[in-house]
Amino acid sequence: MPSPFPGMDPYLEEHWRDIHTRMIAYICDQLEPELPEGLYPQVEERVIVDNLIGVHTSRYPDLRVMEQSEARHAGGGAPVATVTLSKPFVLRIEEEETTEKFLEIRDVRGDELVTVLELLSASNKFSGKDRNNYLKKRAEMLQAGVSIVEIDLLRRGRSVQPFESKSIPEDFRTCYQVYVRRGWIPNDIEIHRVPLRERLPIVGIPLRRTDSDAPLDLQPPLDRCYDRGRYRRLDYTADPDPPLSTDDAKWADELLRQKGLR
Repeated sequence: MPSPFPGMDPYLEEHWRDIHTRMIAYICDQLEPELPEGLYPQVEERVIVDNLIGVHTSRYPDLRVMEQSEARHAGGGAPVATVTLSKPFVLRIEEEETTEKFLEIRDVRGDELVTVLELLSASNKFSGKDRNNYLKKRAEMLQAGVSIVEIDLLRRGRSVQPFESKSIPEDFRTCYQVYVRRGWIPNDIEIHRVPLRERLPIVGIPLRRTDSDAPLDLQPPLDRCYDRGRYRRLDYTADPDPPLSTDDAKWADELLRQKGLR
C-alpha cells in the first residue's frame, strides 16, 4: 500500500532515523546506473551525538530525571548554623554516539571526491556541535570544488542555507526543498521547490563539470521506504508532528478522509 500523500508524507518525519538510513541506500541504487564511466557512488557515514533536548523529532536516547538525595553533613555532628538548601532535581543528559549516512560520488582517477549528497536530519538543523561541524565541513568541500546536494524533507528546525526565505520567490518557499551547489560556481544555490501537495521532483545531480547531470527521481526511494518499512501502520487519525499549516492541514484532512484513513 502506498502512502496516501502524493509526495512527502509528513507523518514520516517522526520516523526519520529509519527513513534516513533506508533512503540514502535506495538513492545510491538509483543513481549508480545513471553515472558515466569513471564515476562511482558509495555510502559513507559520520558519527553524531544524540543530545537534542527539546527536539521532539529525536526520541532517542531518553533523558533521565533523578531526584538528588538529601546531602548529609560530614562527621555526623550538629551544624553550627541551620541553612535550608533548596532540593534540586538532577537532569542527566544521556549522550550516545550514532552514525548518520550520506552519499559520495567519486572519480576512479585518484579517488577524487566529485559530489556529496546529503539527506538532512535533525543534527543538521538544530543548534549544536553537530550542526557546526556539518556547516564547517560543507564550507571546506565547496572551497575544494566539490558539488553538494542537500535534500531537506524535515519541517522542524533551522535551514542550513545562508539566506532568508524572503530572499526567494514565494512559490519556492515550500515546506520541503532541495538545494544544489555546483563546485565550480559555489556561490549559486539552485533551489528546487518541494510542496506537500505534489510529487517529489526529479533533480539533476551535478557531476564533473564536463558531464551532464544525473537525474535523481526522489519519489521512488521514498515510496520504497514507506513500503519496506510497512509505514501503512501509521495513525493518520492524529495530526502529524510538527503540525501542518492551516491550509495544508485542511487539505490533508480532506485527502485522508477521501482515502478512508479518517
